[in-house]
Amino acid sequence: MARLLVLVLALAGCREVFGLDRPMLAGPGDAFDTIDVGGDGVLTDTVHYDVAPGSCADDAGAVPSTVILTRNSGQTKLTLSSISLSGSQMPTVAAGSSALLLFHFDLQDTACSGTCVDQIEIGFIPGPRIGCVFDSSVPKSTGTQGDIGMTVTAPTTPGRYDFRVNIGENFSCTYNGATNWWGATPPPSATIARVCVTP
Repeated sequence: MARLLVLVLALAGCREVFGLDRPMLAGPGDAFDTIDVGGDGVLTDTVHYDVAPGSCADDAGAVPSTVILTRNSGQTKLTLSSISLSGSQMPTVAAGSSALLLFHFDLQDTACSGTCVDQIEIGFIPGPRIGCVFDSSVPKSTGTQGDIGMTVTAPTTPGRYDFRVNIGENFSCTYNGATNWWGATPPPSATIARVCVTP
């Protein structure tokens, strides 16, 4: 009886190690493999495992389909919709690969006495901004709207990244050598895509 108990505990430990007690549902960043459970050379069980520890398989919550950012007590407002990065808001991409970024924007700004100059900054978090997809004046009466379509390069280190946007209020995107986020790193609420970067 003692031997049987030891065998059952050992098998239970194996199930935990191989991940057989975890749900077999695919999600962004999930990868699949097969193992020989019976020891007969037949690969019959599908096993879920994480692409990178602590990255895409963690449940970090859904990304909203519409993202709204405000500054200056709501006088500056950026609305993004129809968002896609490599075909999804939860894509899996290879490290260093190119990904197509698409979104529609509506930028309103009445915070200036005349016409404001604003930027829409983008980038992977953690990390500095990539650059500005919009860098121009914003008519006070009508705001400005447009569609963004461009390729961005994924980080070279595997893991999970938030792709975020930020409202810049500089004289231009690179004024006085600016290369980083305006003000501060944008908060999680500025996330428009969650990206799993694989090796």
